[in-house]
Amino acid sequence: MKTRMMLLVAMLFVLVMTSGCSIYGANGRIPDLNNPSSLDTNRVVMKYGDRINVSAYLLSTKDESKKYFDDDLTKLGIKAIFTQIQSSVEGDRLSSATLNIVNENGNVVLMQLPISSSEIFFLLERPYLDKAAPWFLFTYGVGGIVSAVATKITNNNIRDDLEKNKLLSLGPIGKEAKGFLCFKVPESVMGFPGIINIVIQRGEKKLSFDLDVGK
Repeated sequence: MKTRMMLLVAMLFVLVMTSGCSIYGANGRIPDLNNPSSLDTNRVVMKYGDRINVSAYLLSTKDESKKYFDDDLTKLGIKAIFTQIQSSVEGDRLSSATLNIVNENGNVVLMQLPISSSEIFFLLERPYLDKAAPWFLFTYGVGGIVSAVATKITNNNIRDDLEKNKLLSLGPIGKEAKGFLCFKVPESVMGFPGIINIVIQRGEKKLSFDLDVGK
């Protein structure tokens, strides 16, 4: 009886995980700005400075959002900009990043700072109840527990991916630093174009780059 129950739980776990309810399909994925087959290279914006290059790419479609975050970021009110900084100067640091939303006249109507990994996770986190409830009802409770465990594993994967692979943090650049900078934007201006301002600290000097990433 015990073996049969363990077998049932294992089968349910596999079924829940492969049903699509609790799978996170974007683990470790980031754009390759040099690969034309992975993105629209015409939308990659680049700026060059004193021994430093800054590139930016805004995720602008649902398919791109699903590919890199397994969710529709526009629906969540997020503009995600993949940013790559390459420097040949030791000690350069990413000091700040700001997204300026501009209207049709080119006037800045909103300035936003990047949101943290915990804020993004709160938006991407898979809910437990709506996934577990059907399994709970149709499997006399066992499936609900399995579904909750599967959802927890998925949420842990999302959190780890955001913290370790996805996001670009302020701080030392080294030879190269890359990742997403994500900005929460009100629905009323979500369709407006944006200009991301990247500031590099080099000793006592600040290098500023404005990249028009579109909308």
